[in-house]
Amino acid sequence: MICVICGWFFTITNSGFQGDGDKVVKDAPDSKGGFTSVLAGLRALMEHNLELNAIADAFPKGLKGKLSSS
Repeated sequence: MICVICGWFFTITNSGFQGDGDKVVKDAPDSKGGFTSVLAGLRALMEHNLELNAIADAFPKGLKGKLSSS
């Protein structure tokens, strides 16, 4: 990721998956959801000095158990 305004360059590696090849192939794509939120928040902070609270908003207090999975 390159921060255009601040000129910073970030390299992020998602590693440490364990298990056989099939398990790693299954687990790797499932791990990207949190990364996307973190990167969006980081970019907003670095480029515009905004705190999105994307992580905190993803799991607001009192919501656990109230969502139905359809």
